[in-house]
Amino acid sequence: YYFYLASANLSVMSKYPIEKTWIMYHELWGSITTIQLSRNQKINLASIWLHYLPAWSRDSRAPGATAEKLIEGEAETRHKEIKIMMTQLEPYINNTDEIPLIMGGDFNSPSHKDWIAETSGWHNGLDVEWPVSKVMMDHGFKDSFREIRPDLNYSSPTMTAERLSWRIDYIYY
Repeated sequence: YYFYLASANLSVMSKYPIEKTWIMYHELWGSITTIQLSRNQKINLASIWLHYLPAWSRDSRAPGATAEKLIEGEAETRHKEIKIMMTQLEPYINNTDEIPLIMGGDFNSPSHKDWIAETSGWHNGLDVEWPVSKVMMDHGFKDSFREIRPDLNYSSPTMTAERLSWRIDYIYY
């Protein structure tokens, strides 16, 4: 196995050789690796961690919580960070026909696809257009979990549908 330690917070372990690595935005929050899958096939893998504040879970349950307040709270941390990362990733996004790009990690923010009117009863009555997941969709990324499990009422033996709507870790492609 091949291992790349970008920081104490980010790493990649691969069965395939890691050809190239670089830091994106900040060493604690983003790194990219190019992995050689075969002689003619590579993949770019971005591993990220977005800021843990504001505490959306607590804030969404607070008296007087609104979608607007939650979205506004994201502005100076996660929303700002993901926009910077997308700018830095633009050449790789534009080259996904040649080298696919997977982006995974701790986004620390729920998905706008999960916090809709249909599920608002799970979220203090809130329907929230979470900006981080919207930025990902706006840049052409797909949420791998929702691609496989589009049913918002999907549950498993270890997870309820309600708790799944509080996802903050994603694999986008």
